[in-house]
Amino acid sequence: MPGEYGAALLEVMNPSRVPTNTDAAVCAMRRLRAELGHLGIQADLHHGHGVALVSVGAELVVWSDGFRLLWWGGGTSEVTGYRRYVVRSVSNPAATARRIALRYAELQDDQPLPELVAEMS
Repeated sequence: MPGEYGAALLEVMNPSRVPTNTDAAVCAMRRLRAELGHLGIQADLHHGHGVALVSVGAELVVWSDGFRLLWWGGGTSEVTGYRRYVVRSVSNPAATARRIALRYAELQDDQPLPELVAEMS
């Protein structure tokens, strides 16, 4: 069904297209998570089945197969209706973290904190 991001994500992360390596994916995500930490962004790391992911916040999860990193960039394809993903090499985690930080800031602007949480800040 158009608009379902799962199908598009599976197409990009299709293990039959690129061999996956959980160890390499975890290593890449640890480097990315450390760079995000330098920018003041905390993230959870999860892994298995040849991929690793870093959960940064609502609507922002970064995936890796050990060769590349990808996340939803905020738009959808006019042709398919699928979400458009940003894809980057794992070779420059600092630059990627800065790009993810910009997306994180966009999402924070789009999704303000719930009233109770906002009162606590």
